Amino acid sequence: MKKGKKYIWLLLILLLVMCLSGCGKRQLMVRTELTLLEGGSGSRQMVIEIRKSDFENVFSGVNTEEFNSCISDGCPSQLTMVREEEEGVFRYLITMQFSSIEEYQKMASEVIGKKVEISFFQPESVFADGIRYEENFTSVDMLGWLKELLVTNGYLDEETASDLFADGETALTYGDRNYKSDGEPIVIDDMTVTPVERIDILTNYMQNKSCSRQIIFTFSRESMNQNGDAIQSYLLKKTPESAVGEWSESGDRKMYSITAPVMSAAALNEFMTTLFYDTETFVSEKPLQKTGIFTASCEWSEVIDASAFTYDNSETVALGYYVQWEDGMELAVRRQNAQDNLKLEESDRYGGYKTVLEKEIGKESLVTSISANYIVDRIEVNTVFDSADIITREIALCFQMNPDQEDLERIRRNILQRASGYADVNIGEKREDQKTSIQIVQKGNMDDINEGYLQIFGVQGQMSHETDGDLMAIRHDGHLVDLMDFTKFIENDAQKTLLVYHLELPYRERIIEDSVLSTVDSREGTQKSSGNIYDAEIPGAYLSLTLGSKVWNSDGLKLLLIIIAIVAFVILVIVLADVIRRMIERMKNGVEGFNSSFGGNDQQMEKFPDETKERKGGILKKLLGLLIILRTPKAVLYEEEQYIDDNLDEDSYFGDIEEKNYEEKSAESPDHTEYDTYDFEQGEIPENMDDFGLDEIPESMDDFGQDEMSESMDNFGQDEMSENMDDFGLNEMPENMDDLRQDEMSEAMNDFELDEMPESEENFGMDAELKPHKDFDPEQLRKDYEVYKIDEFDDDF
Repeated sequence: MKKGKKYIWLLLILLLVMCLSGCGKRQLMVRTELTLLEGGSGSRQMVIEIRKSDFENVFSGVNTEEFNSCISDGCPSQLTMVREEEEGVFRYLITMQFSSIEEYQKMASEVIGKKVEISFFQPESVFADGIRYEENFTSVDMLGWLKELLVTNGYLDEETASDLFADGETALTYGDRNYKSDGEPIVIDDMTVTPVERIDILTNYMQNKSCSRQIIFTFSRESMNQNGDAIQSYLLKKTPESAVGEWSESGDRKMYSITAPVMSAAALNEFMTTLFYDTETFVSEKPLQKTGIFTASCEWSEVIDASAFTYDNSETVALGYYVQWEDGMELAVRRQNAQDNLKLEESDRYGGYKTVLEKEIGKESLVTSISANYIVDRIEVNTVFDSADIITREIALCFQMNPDQEDLERIRRNILQRASGYADVNIGEKREDQKTSIQIVQKGNMDDINEGYLQIFGVQGQMSHETDGDLMAIRHDGHLVDLMDFTKFIENDAQKTLLVYHLELPYRERIIEDSVLSTVDSREGTQKSSGNIYDAEIPGAYLSLTLGSKVWNSDGLKLLLIIIAIVAFVILVIVLADVIRRMIERMKNGVEGFNSSFGGNDQQMEKFPDETKERKGGILKKLLGLLIILRTPKAVLYEEEQYIDDNLDEDSYFGDIEEKNYEEKSAESPDHTEYDTYDFEQGEIPENMDDFGLDEIPESMDDFGQDEMSESMDNFGQDEMSENMDDFGLNEMPENMDDLRQDEMSEAMNDFELDEMPESEENFGMDAELKPHKDFDPEQLRKDYEVYKIDEFDDDF
């Protein structure tokens, strides 16, 4: 009992001590209100409230106005102070304004007198929600200047001033969110995290220094339940337009896969920076020393920053990085600034890929060395025999994947170094299948083609084309052999290459059989021939072709044509010589016969050449026309003689008429009966006109001797003949034959006259009689004839 009373007394004493100690101190509670805006600007306001009665007890005998003025003057420049009075309460508002967290931290450090720390974090990532804020000081710390001011001015002693202020309630406002705490430095952690559980990056490298990439994001079902809509919206927004995104599930996890198409290093860089949304993420390419015609070597440097998929830069994400590459390539991966390559092992997660790394990362830097060979998957050969000795061959190397322009030009230069002087090397345009090619064009004879093939492809060219057979045979047997081997040149598996072969032999050659061997030493693919054209598609980069054909014997044909040409030439010369000889003879005879046999006036002669031209045709007509152009009188006579000769028989009535007229004239003029002795250079006059040398008689004589001569004879008979025609009885020859016309016929021609010409052949010799001219004198005619007679033509005529 006594022991219990003892404990009661002790408790009462402790309570009394506590009350006495509390009554000796007057603490002022400081309420803090911190407001933050987006971007880090805001304000910090500290509020001190004191009752008037407490103010008088604490600051006994102090003038209020002087006290307020002292505090205002001593307030730091970083702060502003406002005093309010309401219902017996004094309220002091001390405020700090700032534009950023950094400025706030600097101003607080200056007011407190030591460096303070302020951290503020609001994740921009969709994978976290809320804010995180923390300070390492309080409002009482920021009012240290006020306690010192009160002591210095004698309002309080140092001991009382040190315990005067106490931290009260604090409040932080950010947007529409309010956070409160009591009496301690402000520390707020209001983060809700829905993290990415895992990120896997799968890259497939290709020969043309390009790649395809797939990125798989894995989330827990809990994260998707908390923030699934926001995550799906965020990833859909981040997926590049060129890529394809797809959701899938596996157990209690959900995966979002983004698959990008084939990309260059530059395109991959754009893809990664868009998706990871960080300037630290990038991909760059650096070329390396290249070996081989179709080989391209380079390094891809890549930095992966996963912070975009965490809520804090200090956080990490589980990352898996996997690679695979095509046949004919070499690949090595190392970390940046490291010498040794990472060990690449088969992946358990993704078949066909090798694991580069699997680890928790915030940021990782990798360098991938690539040595790629551009695969030639198609070779097109087009061979055309322009002639037996001139051949054009075009070889196109088509790539499985199109090289970029830089590598295409490099490959062209590599081949051109081999082909210089033997072939042209060009870059082919894209075809329907969007493939580019390197085109090698050779032109020359068989030896040129074989030699160039050896220099370019490193294998002896073995194309040959021969024919055999008798010289006079119509056709010969043709043999073509063509061996092409690209297996070493293309630097890849020749079995996967398709050889497309096109051949055009000379047009006179016809293919009758073929034999083809491919890379696998057997006849495969498709072959067809049509005339002199042969096409084949052979799997592999090796071709051995043998063709049999029939060839028109060009040498025999040439020899036959030469013989025919020689014979034709000889015949032509003989014919022309004979024609010229006959023309000269008839021209000479024609002048004599014309003067001796026919008389008449200009009107009778003008129509004769036109009538003659109408009767004759073919080659003879053209030759006689040429003679008419030369204006030779023989032409006129020759055609009339030919007409009479062709159309009158020996028994023709023309002879009867001549005989009858002769008898009558002899009776009437005994002195003029010497027709049979008159010299027409034929010895004696024939009994009938058949022997007069006329081949054919004209259909009518109407046009013979008309007033106007035909065009062919217009110029015949001019007033003056040339000197060469002096013996012909003309004074002077005109400069051209157009002027060859005479107004009056010679006396010799006037003595031969027909009283009346028959209108038609039927009346010839019937209604009209052939009478000698009244002044006809045979002796005088003979004399005149001797003057006009021309033994031979002058060369100038």
